Amino acid sequence: LFFFFFSIVATVLILLLRKFFKEKLFAKTFVFLWLLVIIRLLVPFEFYSSISAFAPEKEPVFAETNEPFYSGNFEEYSGSKVENQVPGTEQNPKKAKIQSDKILLSIWISGAVLTGGFFAAKHFYTVKKILKSCVPFDEIPENYKNGKIRFYKSKNLASPLSFGILRPAIIIPANTSENQLPFVLLHEETHVKDRDPVLKILVLFALSLNW
Repeated sequence: LFFFFFSIVATVLILLLRKFFKEKLFAKTFVFLWLLVIIRLLVPFEFYSSISAFAPEKEPVFAETNEPFYSGNFEEYSGSKVENQVPGTEQNPKKAKIQSDKILLSIWISGAVLTGGFFAAKHFYTVKKILKSCVPFDEIPENYKNGKIRFYKSKNLASPLSFGILRPAIIIPANTSENQLPFVLLHEETHVKDRDPVLKILVLFALSLNW
């Protein structure tokens, strides 16, 4: 419960800060705050300590004693239920809980794999489709050229975009004017420099784990 409580409260606070203080705080402030939430979502487990207020309750421990735990005739406590009970049919609540946890874990892992697979397939399909309509863009001003970044232009693209981690690429719409080009390149190169494609992948990975 604490995990869900933290995630919901942190998300609401960030959205409120963005709404009322967007012009007063640096943009990287929100990136840092979202990164904290993403890191928490990437570790969907609880960690407890002996001094934690959220520590799970411990099972009661009974001290050994020489005193009998019952008095009188044992048959009064056992009755015919124990005598008529078939061996091996005793219910073990702890074992039942372990089996239930295994089923829930399997469902969670299956959902995470399916969700992550869907995002991965959609990403590679979109990239492949976009690159088919792209041609290398060599008309880049010298001060914006970067040997690590590939530049393309496309007639089927409405707005510029950047993608890729090891080999980042920037795609510029073919109708981008010469006056707009420096601002477009600066904007997209900032995304690449700040590793925003990596952050996007972390977001999708966190979403898959918390489907």
